[in-house]
Amino acid sequence: MCLFVIGWSIPTVLADEPYSLGDVHTWGSAIWGLNAIPEEIESKNVTAVSASIYSMALTDDGQVYVWGDEAAYPYGSEVTPLPEFLSGLRVVSIAAGNKHVLVLTDEGEVYGWGREDGTGRLPVPDPPEWAQSGIKAISAGGGHSLALTVDTGRLWFWGSLQAGYPVSEMPPGGGFKAIASGGSHCLALTEDGRVVAWGTNNLGQTDVPEELTDGTVRVKKISAGSNHNLALTEDGQIWGWGSDTYDEATKYHEFYGFKDVAAGDQFSVAITIRDTVLAWGYNEKGKAVPPEKLTDSEHPDFLPVIAISAGWNHALALTSPGKVATPVISTEPFATQVNVTLSCATEGATIYYTLDGSDPTIENGTPYVGGFPIAVIEPATIKVRAFKEGFSDSDIAEEELFFLGRAIAISDIEFGSVAMGETGSGQITIRNQGQLPSMIVSVSIDSENEGVFTVYFSSMVPLGVGEEITVDASFAPDGIGLYEGAITVVADSETRILGTAPTVTGTGIPPSPPTGLRDSGRYLYNVSMELEGSAGSGIYFRTFTDEWSAWDLYSSDDEINLDTPGTVRLEAKSRRGEFESAVMERTYEIFRVNVTPEVDFGEVEKGTLATRSVTLSSEGGFDLTLKGAKYLDASWDPTELFGDEATWPLELASDGTVELTVTFEPDSAGAVNGWAQIGFEGASGKFNMPITGTGYEVAQVVMPTILPYPDVFPFVNRVFVELSSDTDGAEIRYTLDGSDPTEESERYITPILVALSESEDVRDFTVKARAFKTGWWLPSAIASQDYEISSTYGGAGIIFADGSGGME
Repeated sequence: MCLFVIGWSIPTVLADEPYSLGDVHTWGSAIWGLNAIPEEIESKNVTAVSASIYSMALTDDGQVYVWGDEAAYPYGSEVTPLPEFLSGLRVVSIAAGNKHVLVLTDEGEVYGWGREDGTGRLPVPDPPEWAQSGIKAISAGGGHSLALTVDTGRLWFWGSLQAGYPVSEMPPGGGFKAIASGGSHCLALTEDGRVVAWGTNNLGQTDVPEELTDGTVRVKKISAGSNHNLALTEDGQIWGWGSDTYDEATKYHEFYGFKDVAAGDQFSVAITIRDTVLAWGYNEKGKAVPPEKLTDSEHPDFLPVIAISAGWNHALALTSPGKVATPVISTEPFATQVNVTLSCATEGATIYYTLDGSDPTIENGTPYVGGFPIAVIEPATIKVRAFKEGFSDSDIAEEELFFLGRAIAISDIEFGSVAMGETGSGQITIRNQGQLPSMIVSVSIDSENEGVFTVYFSSMVPLGVGEEITVDASFAPDGIGLYEGAITVVADSETRILGTAPTVTGTGIPPSPPTGLRDSGRYLYNVSMELEGSAGSGIYFRTFTDEWSAWDLYSSDDEINLDTPGTVRLEAKSRRGEFESAVMERTYEIFRVNVTPEVDFGEVEKGTLATRSVTLSSEGGFDLTLKGAKYLDASWDPTELFGDEATWPLELASDGTVELTVTFEPDSAGAVNGWAQIGFEGASGKFNMPITGTGYEVAQVVMPTILPYPDVFPFVNRVFVELSSDTDGAEIRYTLDGSDPTEESERYITPILVALSESEDVRDFTVKARAFKTGWWLPSAIASQDYEISSTYGGAGIIFADGSGGME
């Protein structure tokens, strides 16, 4: 392996498939000859493009082309002219670095050339031993290079990053499938779709979103620009991070509908699922505005884009040369064959076809020899596709081949085994597979057993060319054994060739056993069921407790209800004439549970835990295991009903009882009238235990308000006192003599008038008020207000309820 490399690159973008008439497009800066695409590659099949401060292209014959690196540029990368050692090498991958180039040969060897100008790049070292087995990918950065091995997916790094960002940050080991180098940072993609980054992080270049590193979002492609990065997820979503001055990283963050991405210098490029190009970010020199014929799929000169690369001030795109025209199928039907001629408008295209319904490929199709028709002698569907090197494959053309003499195709029916009293169903497919414009057909089934086979079809039905109808048929055996018949199709003209008449077969078997029996098991209180049988069959059943009862005919208007505690066996069968079905057997264990006394908690204050004791007993002679309990529509949690001390499951012996303590802790006010359920291991049915109680919540009535408030001067001659409470429904009691109001005190109804008598000049009095409300309500605090009434304005001062106020 020979290596000579240093430099920086946007990763090479390879076309998914080689195209012999590939077309390279560039936009953005045209300085240094960046837009001077070499004439010699226009007639070649370009497979890859790569952009930096210059441009590169790779053709399918392994030749490398570089342009846009004029010697007059003072900081030229010296990547042209091409080195002589490339002669004789077949290159399969390219990477354009800042001032150096990397190429990968078909032998897995890496070569490089360019400029060393003291930026920290080192001469290319000999590869380590683990890298000598071959390289499968290359990438070059501002002062470093990366390579990826074929066998283990290990990373090989040489050159240097910026000071302070050591190479030692590179992830060890293997398991990587893709690499990308930025200005002074690196990316790698693991086999399971996780992104790893290292190097310069002054603009967040290595701050990979957590979702891309922990496997939450799986990535399939990565691209590193000068200072930002792009990742494409497996579902076509773009993620970006790093420098975002011009939205180059985040404008389309988490957008869907993309096939490829490329990060450049402060701008980004992507290919959409419509094979159009989208660019965004810093638009210096127009690098974020691709040609319209690459962005608009409706453009008359539109070319689908298959590869992209973003450089410093320009971008490159590789387009598909076009698609092969869809072949044209021409047919000439005869009585016993159809002659087929194929053609394609794309000059030089090769046509392949199939007659077995499969999609034609070069591997499985038959090549068409032009000028000679294909003679098809059996009904078939022909599928045709055209191919041409360097072009996309054509769409598939297909056509049903019809014969004048093959008018109808019909199919056999096999009904299989059908029980007496039941009906099997099937279908007959009829098709006008000829070229005659219309046919009138009718269908019937001939059989020695009249009425067993039935066709649900009108007597005469018109059928146009290529039309198809489906006819329903049924089989209802009246006995046991094989039944046979034949389908007869009648057409409106004897000239039609109808083909071989299909056969109809079916086997009658004894009537099916009745359905609807409940499964064997243990049931609480009772087990009931409604049985169903085949049409025309009677259902018989009997039970066993101490001895078998006689067979009894079941009536569809009734149901079987077994409610005697203990073990009961049930047998049931169907009978039609002399034929009987298999006997269905079930065993039921029926038990009852009683509880005493009834659970009524009465009134319990909210947040208070109340308990009641109940006793459970059973009937039926079975040991029972109580597996849990719940309020209706609640979870199965015994502690909700029986407290934390309850030990579950509980055993209830057939000759004993179980005492339970039921708890009730209301979390709101109101009545509880419901049921609690107790379940039993291995038993159907839940025991419902009635529970009643009332929760209440104690609250205090709001203290009344007394109006009016006293002024600095006494009231003259009289005053109206108004009382109110913010508690709805509260009743206010008051006093005027200074005593505390009680429920027997005067009830407030209307404003209280207090006035001077003829003999009074001044009166001092105190109003006290208290609000009451029935139910779980505490009386309010006492409100108090002092008043003074005077016969003249400006008398002695007022004393307020809190002792303040007054006049001097």
